[in-house]
Amino acid sequence: MHLEYNLPSYVKKKTGHIQSFERRKIETSLARTLKHLNKNIQVAKKLTHDICTEISRHKSDIISVDTIRKSIIHILKKHKMNDVIKAYDYTFLHVKDLGLKKVLKRDGRI
Repeated sequence: MHLEYNLPSYVKKKTGHIQSFERRKIETSLARTLKHLNKNIQVAKKLTHDICTEISRHKSDIISVDTIRKSIIHILKKHKMNDVIKAYDYTFLHVKDLGLKKVLKRDGRI
């Protein structure tokens, strides 16, 4: 566990792979989202601190990407940053290794 917040040591990806937890990835992701919205990217440091505090409550050495994402959205809601949530969700859908094989359309087409 990381000492500063008792953060998990590892992240379990959607693919099942496990890699080291890196706090800076959260901050970088938030800073990119804030920059995209022409907002002050310095806010990313404070948000990351709050998110890491939230994540440390899970008291596990391995945390899933989905749990991290839910924690990020929870903190953004707490700070009433709905526009950032929308932009963050949008970037989440455009991750390179998402591994989607098919997309089911609303009308039932694949």
